[in-house]
Amino acid sequence: MKFHATIHDLALLIRTVQSLVKIDKIGIIHFTAEQVSFILDSGQTTDDIQVWCSINQDSIFKTYVVESLSENEIAIEVNLNNLLHALKTGQVSNEMSWKLTKKDNLPYLSISIMCEINNGLPLVQDVPIQIITPQNLQRHKEPDLPEPDVQIMLPQLSKLQCIVDKMKEMANTILIKANMAGAMSLSIKTDIVSVQTLFKDLEHPQIEGQPEYVRDENKTAEIRVDIKKLRKVLYSHYVNPKNAVLCLVKNQALVVHVLLDVMYLTYYIPALL
Repeated sequence: MKFHATIHDLALLIRTVQSLVKIDKIGIIHFTAEQVSFILDSGQTTDDIQVWCSINQDSIFKTYVVESLSENEIAIEVNLNNLLHALKTGQVSNEMSWKLTKKDNLPYLSISIMCEINNGLPLVQDVPIQIITPQNLQRHKEPDLPEPDVQIMLPQLSKLQCIVDKMKEMANTILIKANMAGAMSLSIKTDIVSVQTLFKDLEHPQIEGQPEYVRDENKTAEIRVDIKKLRKVLYSHYVNPKNAVLCLVKNQALVVHVLLDVMYLTYYIPALL
C-alpha cells in the first residue's frame, strides 16, 4: 500500500475540511485514481447527518500516487480537527506533501511542510489514522432515496445561515416548505413566538443529461428538521460554492447538494416525523 502526493490547492482543501468538521470530528478519506472523497457517516444512529464529498484529485494535488491491492484504492479514518490543524500550519509553507507512513507499527498520514521559517528543513506532522478495509468501506453507502418531491436552488448560503442562526435561538426545529413555482419558506413556531422567512423567484436545477421537463408549479413539499443540524450544513458556504440545490423527500430527508466545478458535497438530514 502506497500513497503520496503534493498539494496544489491548499486553500480549497482547508475550506472543505473546515465545513466538514462542523458536522463531525471523525471522517473517512477515500483515495482513488481520479477522486478524493470525504465520507461522514458515523453509522451510530439513523438520525445523524451524512455527508458525501468528492473532489477531482488533480484539482487539489500537483502529484498524486495511490497504490494498493484493492484496485489502487485506499481509505483512511482521520480526526478532522487534527487534519485541519496540520493543514492550517501549512499556510505559511512553500510546499506541502502527504504520505502514508508507519511508526511503531501504527499508521499515520504524515504531512510534510517546507517553509523558510524552519531554515528550509521539512516540518513533519504525523496525523494518526485508521486504515479502512474495503469490506468496512462498503458498509458506508449513501442513502437510497426516491426522487425528490421538490428540488430548488438555494439562495446564498451565508445569508441563509444568518437567518437560521437567529431562529435557532428561539426554536429547536424548523419547517422548510418549497414548491416548483420557485418559492421557499423557513418557519419556526413555539408557544410564544412564530417566525417565517419567505424566498421567491428561486430557480430550479436542470439535471445534466436529462431532458427539459415541464414543472408542475402547484407541486409542494415540506419537511421539519433539527434546526441545529441545518445550521451545521450551511457551513458549507466555506467552500464558496457555485450553486446549492435543496431537495425535499417527504417524510424521509432534506438533501442539500453543494456544487463547484471541481467538487461537490451532498448532505442528508433526516426528517423529523
